[in-house]
Amino acid sequence: MKEHFTLTRFPNFALAIIIACALVGCATYSKVSERRPRFHPIASAVGRLANAEAAIANALQLDRSNPLAALDKYMSAAEMALRQFERNPRDENARNDYNFAVARIIATIRDEKLDPWT
Repeated sequence: MKEHFTLTRFPNFALAIIIACALVGCATYSKVSERRPRFHPIASAVGRLANAEAAIANALQLDRSNPLAALDKYMSAAEMALRQFERNPRDENARNDYNFAVARIIATIRDEKLDPWT
């Protein structure tokens, strides 16, 4: 049996066409690109947190030329920031410094194709 196009099926068909057009139309607007992260040290950092931020800034300068030295600085910075964060769990700057240092450790290992586990 042949079924004819009826008005009861038209709303479903129209909805399917609108959704398909919307999905196809949005595909051209999507673009993903990776940017090098920027580190913004806080001016009022003191003690270990200032040392951690100085280590991160130093590691960022070494990142391309000497990735192993940069890893050492990132690890030191992460450890210092972690100690500060353990002392004061509400210290957002210590948490941010720790997260930045750990993210840079992982990115450096990935970018330089290092194998730290062997």
